[in-house]
Amino acid sequence: MRRSIFPILVVLSIAAVLIFLARQRIWTESGLEGACKEKTQAYFVAKRGIPTDWTPSMLSKLGEGVMSFYGSWRVGTKHYDVMCSARYGTPIASVGYEIGEPK
Repeated sequence: MRRSIFPILVVLSIAAVLIFLARQRIWTESGLEGACKEKTQAYFVAKRGIPTDWTPSMLSKLGEGVMSFYGSWRVGTKHYDVMCSARYGTPIASVGYEIGEPK
């Protein structure tokens, strides 16, 4: 009987962690920087690149509780500027990002 309950408990535990992560929100500038770094790093890894040398460069506060964060990655021999933006209180999963052309 224990063997049949164990997989159910594992699935429920994973679901609880995913729900928790989906509900995390951006409340600080450093929170946006972390989300920006993670999301853009995942983008490059998905494109089969290995991003290195994360360089945070600037935070910009726009009106109405909106902030943008700028940084750059080196992927191979090329450098990419990235920009992420979010409103205060936005879930991390909803942070938007843009990847610039390689330099």
